[in-house]
Amino acid sequence: MSDVQQNMSKLRQKMRFIHWNSDGFKVGLCSMPSEGVPYSLLCLANNCCVRGTFKRLQDRFSKLYRARAHLHHYTEHMEKEGLDIALERSRNLIEKYNKLSRLEAPESGSSRLRPLF
Repeated sequence: MSDVQQNMSKLRQKMRFIHWNSDGFKVGLCSMPSEGVPYSLLCLANNCCVRGTFKRLQDRFSKLYRARAHLHHYTEHMEKEGLDIALERSRNLIEKYNKLSRLEAPESGSSRLRPLF
């Protein structure tokens, strides 16, 4: 567990978290690792770094879509307008992540929100 904590602190330094979720990690250790592996670990980190992945996917999709590559495979099972809607929603998602990444911590020394009860 100490190795996990140590590596999480290294990751925290490299990632930019939203000020209200600076400890956005969930870690799960498994006592039964896969065959041939000495350990098993799952780590989820909630941060804005995913926007780069979404942007790359959107750019690749846009290039293929403009060239109408493989479009006939998709339109057999869905309307072409559904692809336009999906592209617009992915643009909105990327923009939301961009806005979140530009947020700064409030100037006051307020701590994280805590439950009332």
